[in-house]
Amino acid sequence: MPSGVPLFSFHSLSLIDYLWHLSVTTFFFSLLKDLSYINVLFLSLSLLIYFLSTWSLS
Repeated sequence: MPSGVPLFSFHSLSLIDYLWHLSVTTFFFSLLKDLSYINVLFLSLSLLIYFLSTWSLS
């Protein structure tokens, strides 16, 4: 990641892509709502994928 790039950058992904990503994450959360540690794992993985995708497209 080049220096000076903001952590939350919406230049690479559109709002629709971001909302779709959130809806998929929420869907997994609803499936696994009783396993809180799984929720944390999915949230971490989804955030990692989101940030990697924004950095790779920039």
